[in-house]
Amino acid sequence: MRILKEKYFKSPLALVIALFSCNLFAAVQVSVNADNEKWLISDKLVGMHHIYYSDVDAVYDGSIAAWANQVGIGTSRFPGGSVVKYWDWENPTGVNTGDPWDPTWDPALNEAATQWMSLDEYITFINTSSITGMFGVNSLSGHKFNRQQDSIARAVRMVEYVLGRGHGGAIWYIGNEEEYQHGSMAEYAQTFKAHAEAMKSADPNILIFWNNNSATVNQITEFLANDGGSADGLETHGKWPYGGDPDLANGTFDEWLVEVPLLDRKNSARAWRDAANSYRVTAKSLGRPGLLISNNEYGMGKGKNYEGFDQYSKGLLLTDMLQEFVLGNWFTTAFWSNVRPTGAEDALINHGKNYRMNPFHLGMGLLANAQGTMMVESSSDHLQVYGFTSKTADEVTVYLLNKSLEAQAVNIAVAGVSLDYASAPVVTTMVDTEDKWGEYVSTAITYTQAANKYTGTLPALSYTQIKLPRVVSALLSPDAVTNLSVSADPEQVQLTWSHGGVNEFSEYRIYRQINPNAPFELLTSNLTATTYTDTDVVVDIPYTYRVVAVDTADHESVTMEVSATPGSTPTPDPTPGSKGSDSSGGSISMFLFGLVGFFCLRRRRTK
Repeated sequence: MRILKEKYFKSPLALVIALFSCNLFAAVQVSVNADNEKWLISDKLVGMHHIYYSDVDAVYDGSIAAWANQVGIGTSRFPGGSVVKYWDWENPTGVNTGDPWDPTWDPALNEAATQWMSLDEYITFINTSSITGMFGVNSLSGHKFNRQQDSIARAVRMVEYVLGRGHGGAIWYIGNEEEYQHGSMAEYAQTFKAHAEAMKSADPNILIFWNNNSATVNQITEFLANDGGSADGLETHGKWPYGGDPDLANGTFDEWLVEVPLLDRKNSARAWRDAANSYRVTAKSLGRPGLLISNNEYGMGKGKNYEGFDQYSKGLLLTDMLQEFVLGNWFTTAFWSNVRPTGAEDALINHGKNYRMNPFHLGMGLLANAQGTMMVESSSDHLQVYGFTSKTADEVTVYLLNKSLEAQAVNIAVAGVSLDYASAPVVTTMVDTEDKWGEYVSTAITYTQAANKYTGTLPALSYTQIKLPRVVSALLSPDAVTNLSVSADPEQVQLTWSHGGVNEFSEYRIYRQINPNAPFELLTSNLTATTYTDTDVVVDIPYTYRVVAVDTADHESVTMEVSATPGSTPTPDPTPGSKGSDSSGGSISMFLFGLVGFFCLRRRRTK
């Protein structure tokens, strides 16, 4: 408990007080304000992880891809972690340390092709499962064997091959846990830069990540000072209670029950729900706003580093960890791993039990449903019962983890949205079973009119998804905004627009994109004025904005888009009658595009 006490509880008495503050004998009060929109949950957040030399052909008989497609898995990482440092996609060995570029490697040691997943087999898997691929590039062999130009050329051939197979604009990562294996962080960044720039010449639409597990401010600063702007994102790995073999005490089941938020004890006890934002703040201070943050290796640490868990409670802990990434607004995650060479119960697929999926797949399936939805404000008054709430135009969905040993009565109050109280919620709960594999059950959650709350009881050690149906709206989508224009100066970008109004108008939302290959993110919402000033900008960084009108049913209008680049001197709006765009990126052409879109939309609706 030492780390927990130092970070959250300064004394044993404080820990006791915290536990009894949970209202152990009263119903848990969950409050939701669906009108307070936080961010769009990444549609690629929930990911799998192939270790190519462990993914024998017998694993992928079609059922795993069908499951991934059914639940909506966002991405999967291939060919795995450290193996990318030895892997040659054109001549794979199927062995975890087999590097065919090593002059001493004996090809007779290669494994048969049925014992590992090839790049073609991986592409077939992501095609079947309809997920976004994440491809790894070996940059270390070129350094080790003095063949950097060959390494770059090999990476480019791989990008071209993947592009030719229909996966342009995919996610890529270069290297794995090798910050100092190139000599220094700066030299790793320079190796990364040489590969990334050549890869983007082959496919300008890809996103490329570098890996830095400890990700201190100094390390991030040194890398970004030497990568030439080529990195689109940072992936920082971490497991519970920690990865690797640091000199730390084991994590225990009893500690996990009260560990909120979950911590990575190895790296300054960072909390996963806070870490991504801290990295974004650091990147912005270094002139790199919009840097994407991922954890593409998370899961259970080595079996010797934790104690007291059974097969089911491992799955619930991993569900807790994945929820922390949802709460922290991460871009992607990749669970370590689909099939682990050791620790069969700690993988997604249990190779010791005829490749049956372990209990975590139940929690992963529930959380995958949250991808691409709008995170809204919610809170719980119980230390061990917590989660988040998201919404779509059809429903409000409450996710609640009960990681206490007792069933917990719960009251859920929802404000800011019209719900269909006559229709029963759809409730799915992950619970323990006698054989410890877990299962889904339906939990009784009902609306109580007198209290204006949804009430029910969450089973002990469970994870529950509660879908609350919204009132079906007959409203047409709102008219688009018009006359969208932009101006910029070194400290801000100002947007203005016009809007004719709409019945049941609710708000304007503004989405912003910084990296042209990255997704748009919610910048602000709940606007009623037809102007907005973005002061969270960096000079000489281009920004693209989308403005939509929204009605009370959360239907969004057709999107209108405009771009701007804050420069070193203020840039006024375009002069009436001028041609082209100003240096901020705001343009007369965007204004005309908005008018054309508006009239085309009106014409289509009147037909």
